[in-house]
Amino acid sequence: MNLLNPFAFWLLLLAVPVIVLYLLRVEFHQVAVSTTMLWNKVFAEQHLYSRYRKLRTPISLLLTLLLLATLVAALCEPVFTPQSPQIRYRVIVVDNSATMNAIESNGLSRLEIVLTQLQKLFAGSSETNNVSTAILTTSDTQKIQCGFTTQQSVLRRAANKITATDPQSALSETLSLATNIIEDWRQSEIVVHTDACVNGIEQFTKNERIKFIVVGQPSDNVAITTFQPRLAMNDTSVYEVLVEVANFGTAEAKCKLEVYLSENPIDVVTLNIKPFQRVQRIVTGIKEDEEEKTLQAKLTNIEDALKSDNTARAAIPATPKQKINVYGTENNFLKQALLAQPNADVNFENELPTVFPSNTIIVFHQTVPETIPNGNVLIIDARNNNNLFDIGEPIESPLAGIETEKTTLTNSVTTTNLTFKGARKINIKQTNIKVEASTPEDTPLYFSQKTPTQKTVVINAALEQNGIIQKAAFPIIIANTLTFFRNKVEQSETKQKNENNLYATNKSIKENNQETKPIKTSEPIYFWLTIVAIGIWTTQIVCRRIM
Repeated sequence: MNLLNPFAFWLLLLAVPVIVLYLLRVEFHQVAVSTTMLWNKVFAEQHLYSRYRKLRTPISLLLTLLLLATLVAALCEPVFTPQSPQIRYRVIVVDNSATMNAIESNGLSRLEIVLTQLQKLFAGSSETNNVSTAILTTSDTQKIQCGFTTQQSVLRRAANKITATDPQSALSETLSLATNIIEDWRQSEIVVHTDACVNGIEQFTKNERIKFIVVGQPSDNVAITTFQPRLAMNDTSVYEVLVEVANFGTAEAKCKLEVYLSENPIDVVTLNIKPFQRVQRIVTGIKEDEEEKTLQAKLTNIEDALKSDNTARAAIPATPKQKINVYGTENNFLKQALLAQPNADVNFENELPTVFPSNTIIVFHQTVPETIPNGNVLIIDARNNNNLFDIGEPIESPLAGIETEKTTLTNSVTTTNLTFKGARKINIKQTNIKVEASTPEDTPLYFSQKTPTQKTVVINAALEQNGIIQKAAFPIIIANTLTFFRNKVEQSETKQKNENNLYATNKSIKENNQETKPIKTSEPIYFWLTIVAIGIWTTQIVCRRIM
């Protein structure tokens, strides 16, 4: 049992004057008088003094002291706690994820309501003075806001430093951390302040020592759940954006989706979304320079409880020009095909250097060094042997067989029945070879090799001969090869997930919260102590009547 107002014990000092009045009682003496006429008035008013005469009896004194003790006990506000043994360690977990920014009907966010509750808890009551308390927050990663301490001022300052965040909740991870730092569960408990808009914590609801205090009411919410831009595969100056908007409310929502590139509007779409429906839109634009740009999506003309998921941002990475050095026999068709590629810086050299430049795509036309350099290498119509393959005699019928699967190198082109005029027999010396096209006799016509230090693509065809590949397929194959060589950073995708379903209150958490709700025993104690005081007072009146 704890006393919420222990200072009321000082009221027991009132027993001192009660006892003093009892000890200073006046004794009546019997005296003989000649007549009683003068005492009639005194005897008529004796009932006025009977109440004080009753106080002189020991029973009346005891009842008076008992009445005083009962009233003082009620003023001390005793509270019986259900924990047994007494709680000594408490971990408070505060959910400060995106959904806790939702505004409730009282104008406060859910996080502000929780912080107000914590300030009242750490106001210096005796219930928390002797409990060592730690504070953890969730956000996207668990964080120890304050270690174990019994100092209420430190806990108040730690609670004041908790701020709202936009990421999703890492409540499950935080609860795992909280359970790991508790050594003795018999004297410990975990109190979780959350809106329960998170999944995956059902395993913790079965623990009787984990109490969930759910804040907030279900609210309508429209959110941008996916914002995923990417550069086009064949043209890095073109970008595509996948935008997904979800309606988590119970009523149909009408809003506008606005997309901006570096604060310049590029598209506005009107959306009508049914309850619990998701809609997707693809926005296409052109990136006019090489610098990094910022894409932004906004939902307008919509009113909901959570504003943070009405905006999404993503970066389109910088696209520096690809440096391409061409070595070997000059060919006008090859030159035009390379210069036509967007964002390419092409240089032509006749002689092979001793050291090849780094961060540059190397193209060998007919003349190939004995050892292929590291990096990105394109070999076209090789006429000499090297460490990757040996060259043989020309093929009489260089017709490609049936294409087995689509890859980056065969994107937007079909190699089946494609004629690679001028192709020669090739004897491959190394492994890790991926053949994209070959003759029915399994002579490779178009293949690649990928190692940790090298990417090599080989096109076994003579460009000077007038074949189908030179007329149509070759420029596409060149574009696919540059895409194959392109740095992964340029194809990185930025994806935002805002699954802020304000209706997704976990049912098991609510049920667990009802089962483990703290027992409020202070008000019933006040009531019964008052009844006892009235009973003592009634008993004292009866004693006065019969004495």
